[in-house]
Amino acid sequence: LESDPDADNRRRIGLKNAPSRGSPGAPVTIVEYSDFQCPYCRRADGMLDEVMKRFNGKVRRVYKHFPLKGIHPWAEPAARAAACAGRQDPEAFWRMARSIYDEQRSIETENFREKMSAFAVRAGLDRAEFDACLDSSATAGGVKSDMDEAAALGIHSTPTLFVNGHKVAGAADVESFAALIQEFIDGRHPGGSKK
Repeated sequence: LESDPDADNRRRIGLKNAPSRGSPGAPVTIVEYSDFQCPYCRRADGMLDEVMKRFNGKVRRVYKHFPLKGIHPWAEPAARAAACAGRQDPEAFWRMARSIYDEQRSIETENFREKMSAFAVRAGLDRAEFDACLDSSATAGGVKSDMDEAAALGIHSTPTLFVNGHKVAGAADVESFAALIQEFIDGRHPGGSKK
């Protein structure tokens, strides 16, 4: 009996309540551990958008927060901000994430609050409710639990992606990542199923 090398990772990754796109029943689930201040994560975000379009209906994308606080001063507050957006409207999480990545280079600790509020308005959110959430520690627990999960999985860098539990560290290019997804869809990957 061939053992599934990725089963243990799948057991450790919690999907409940995490922001996601695509059908929960899709044959492939990609879980990304990401940092909004990381330029490689911005690149991975674009790559994953492309993969979602290419494998429409066959891939589910799940986002997990892993802000590298030691080197990225506004990454953890940005994670909380995106989580606040998702509390008001699950789709707004993704709109907020896109704004943060798109304007990553212009965000600084000094203009952080103003930028997040502007992104929230752009994402169609109630600004007062968003600001109140950001000022409280309402979403801090969720961010911390993602970070704890990442640590338990031995993740040290971002982005780190898991395809049906199979770990892919670093920003992959679209073609090699698409080839890996196709292996899972065709049942050719040793990790096999997502179950």
